[in-house]
Amino acid sequence: MSSLKLLHTIRKYGTSYAIATAFLPKSIRDRVLLLYAFVRKPDNIVDSGYTLSHYSQAKEKLQTMLEQLALDYHALFDDSVQKSGEYDGFLSLAKSSWLTLDDAECFYTAMIQDCYKHRYLSMNELSQYMYGSAVIVGLMMNKIMDCNNALCNYHGAELADAMQLTNFLRDIREDYIGLDRIYLPSEELLKFGLSHDDIISLCKWNKDPWLIAQYKKFMRNMVQICRDGYRKAELWYQYLPEYARKPISLAAALYEWILDKIEDNNYDVFTKSARTTLFDKCTIIRSWKKLQKQ
Repeated sequence: MSSLKLLHTIRKYGTSYAIATAFLPKSIRDRVLLLYAFVRKPDNIVDSGYTLSHYSQAKEKLQTMLEQLALDYHALFDDSVQKSGEYDGFLSLAKSSWLTLDDAECFYTAMIQDCYKHRYLSMNELSQYMYGSAVIVGLMMNKIMDCNNALCNYHGAELADAMQLTNFLRDIREDYIGLDRIYLPSEELLKFGLSHDDIISLCKWNKDPWLIAQYKKFMRNMVQICRDGYRKAELWYQYLPEYARKPISLAAALYEWILDKIEDNNYDVFTKSARTTLFDKCTIIRSWKKLQKQ
């Protein structure tokens, strides 16, 4: 797939990523686009429906894909193994950026988990899932950007967690109604007297004043957890290669703006959209550019 087609794909599913990626040098950008295409396919499979039969079929398909990927990866080291050609993009990254089969398996394992695990007990349990669904992608990005070291990986993981958790807060209703998933940990909800059943009730537009009040307290706390992650990740930027600092900081700024939208909507993610518009993104980019000049 050409770089132009890959960029179109990334725009279709995530304009914030597409905008930030455009600020990378072409050689790095092309690698990032290949990685995005690689992770997008299994993600689309698990997010295309939520019936039991669909999830069963999706799980089987992902396992088959992972088995084929393992065969193709081993073909890099054994000329006698026949490649399928389906994973040439990832294999080229494996050669140029030292991506491993373990990296890919970690991500696929998280996608397979989405087929059968739809509720989370604790932040620790959720973090384990986010490691496979988001952090490992960030770590692969570090390899692609030639900043694969302990310090960059530590802070990169913090940013990946913050961005993924931001997604979960924005998409509470969409994840439940469309996919039967609630990523909000029950132990965190319980601190505010809430349960997963209460979140389901809110998704169905329950307007009980007490319930809404407690939910807002919960959301304020979760938004602050996200913001703390973004602040910690800022310590990372100075250690990145110069060509990576601007795109990474811009991606973070674009994503953190989602939290602003959630707050502007008084934490109502059930009847109002917290997705940033093109105008919002242009505003963020202008502000970000001013900060870059300071």
